[in-house]
Amino acid sequence: MGKFEVADDVVQVENEGNSTFLRYNKLCQVKRKRFLFLSIVAIVLIAMCGCVQNRFFIKENEKNDTEQKESITEQAEKIETKYGINIMWGGRCDEQRMSELLEEPDLTYDDEKIRFALCEIEAILERFPDRFFDEYKTYEAFCGEYKYVDIYLCEKFLQDDDIVDAIQFGYTNFYKKNSGAYICVDINQKNKFKRDLSHEFFHVIESKIGLVSVIKASDNNKIMDNIYTNWEKINPVDYCYLQFENNHGDIHVYDVDLPYDIDTEDIDNVYFVSKYAQVSDEEDRAETFSYLIACDDADDLPESYNSPHVKEKAKLLVEMIDDTFDCVDDDAYWARMYREKYGD
Repeated sequence: MGKFEVADDVVQVENEGNSTFLRYNKLCQVKRKRFLFLSIVAIVLIAMCGCVQNRFFIKENEKNDTEQKESITEQAEKIETKYGINIMWGGRCDEQRMSELLEEPDLTYDDEKIRFALCEIEAILERFPDRFFDEYKTYEAFCGEYKYVDIYLCEKFLQDDDIVDAIQFGYTNFYKKNSGAYICVDINQKNKFKRDLSHEFFHVIESKIGLVSVIKASDNNKIMDNIYTNWEKINPVDYCYLQFENNHGDIHVYDVDLPYDIDTEDIDNVYFVSKYAQVSDEEDRAETFSYLIACDDADDLPESYNSPHVKEKAKLLVEMIDDTFDCVDDDAYWARMYREKYGD
């Protein structure tokens, strides 16, 4: 009987052990389930926080983009108000005037490039006398009053990939309804943006110089003489401008070995500030003017300005503008650059 009692005790102990193990195992399962549940909850909460944070950053980025666009627009508006010109780019242009363009420009949408261009534009416009373009626009003879001088910031001009060494980085034209002048300028030419813009500005200026010269011809032939007679007298005897269509056809002005520019060894035989100046008399004047206004005070003019012939042309330009615009005097930036360069 004792053996059986011992056996019963053993069985009882084993049963109690199994029961304890089962309770422990069940407790572990509960803990695992609880841990799994809490892990899922934590993951969901993290994901929700991430979504909220992403939305916050997206809204902040959108806010920053909007503020940047507004700051760019505000910067442009300040320039426009101060100098009497208008600046256009992708998403910021007048549809009516766009319909009057003689060609459709490839406008930029790049905020960084636009911001750069605005700073460069202002740097050049600061060098014009006060209300210079207001005076330009209010000359009513023949054409009526010009309303606009517009600048379009463009990505590129040429669609032909075969043309690699393009030399046209800007052009000037007039609206179909003759409401004003517009300049399209390549925004990617950072190293020469100011000079390209200055070059095109002179084409705008010369449209009034030519008009005034005709109107005043009866009592003042000086301006007309400077444009159509005296300028050509400075060039070599029997010289003819190339009249290249600068970016069309197979020949570019830079592909031709030309005399009379700075590549000529004798400075006294230099008549042009660049190869492109030999395309036409209009381009010659625009190139000559562009350096006079785009050159910073701390910089020197190109070596070609040491030529006595280029000096004569620079002097004629100073006189042409002074005789045409009432707001221009001896303190004009280009006139001062001429005096400082030549000591006149």
